[in-house]
Amino acid sequence: MQFEFCTTSIKRPEVLDKTYESFSRNLDKICLKDCRLWLNVDPFPNNSTITSKKLEEVARKYFGSVSVFYPTKCNFSIAIKKLWNSASDELIFHLEDDWVLEKKINIHDMVKMFLENPKLLQIRLRWFNTNSTISKKDILKLNKIQFGLSPCIIRKSFYKKIAKIINVNFNPEMQIRSIFANPTNKECVYYPNEKVISDYGFLWRDLNKINVRRYKIKYLKVKEKFKTKK
Repeated sequence: MQFEFCTTSIKRPEVLDKTYESFSRNLDKICLKDCRLWLNVDPFPNNSTITSKKLEEVARKYFGSVSVFYPTKCNFSIAIKKLWNSASDELIFHLEDDWVLEKKINIHDMVKMFLENPKLLQIRLRWFNTNSTISKKDILKLNKIQFGLSPCIIRKSFYKKIAKIINVNFNPEMQIRSIFANPTNKECVYYPNEKVISDYGFLWRDLNKINVRRYKIKYLKVKEKFKTKK
């Protein structure tokens, strides 16, 4: 099976390698060497001696076809616009650079869900377990259906619409959740019924003592109403 992948990344080749290695090993019924990758490498950390080209080397180790954007300034929203405007497949796999796939999953099963449900816009890999050690309040919060940018498969009609209307001055995930609020369980699904991915980015930031707030884009206030409608 061939697939288009999109990755937003910063200059962390060791993190990107960990992500691609885990998905190459555990994403069943697909070979990444048969797939195309669209990669955006934002120039951060800016004091790093690592060149952005190093990320391309990592990508080519796993994917058969790789196209890379090297912007001169960091902007998450612009990265999303570029990647999703470039992609063309009916379904794309959006894979940020710092997630680890811990268990085998069958991508054919996910594609089948899209074929059987024309209203389905996104399948997000599950990053949490709703077990007895979690409070009822947290279970309700985690199980709330909402669109997002953690590892997922997205339908073309949806990702193209987002790429067209996204505002580069806002956090893209906040925009998506505000503009397309309260999706139904026919539009967005968490898959499978157990935790299969972990966010390695949190650990990386802790290990490198990165203060994320210092490097965020100066977004407009979250409470401000988005003018764009569905």
